[in-house]
Amino acid sequence: QEVEGFIYLCMISSKDYNQEYNYPLSDEMLTVPMKKQSYVKCQLLVGDVERDVIRKIGTLKQPYFNEVIEKIKETIF
Repeated sequence: QEVEGFIYLCMISSKDYNQEYNYPLSDEMLTVPMKKQSYVKCQLLVGDVERDVIRKIGTLKQPYFNEVIEKIKETIF
């Protein structure tokens, strides 16, 4: 959906509820470290457009990004 600027967003939380759906993050995976242990909530996915994103704090490095995508696929589909 790149032409329309459509993106998918996942919640990141420090809460470890629903462990079977979580992907744990560590500082080595990120360009900017988190202050607390955090988890991608792979079951909480929303579609939006880039113009609604207020700011970007950091990114997930590529190999880990691919792992999160696979975890989301396992969780949702």
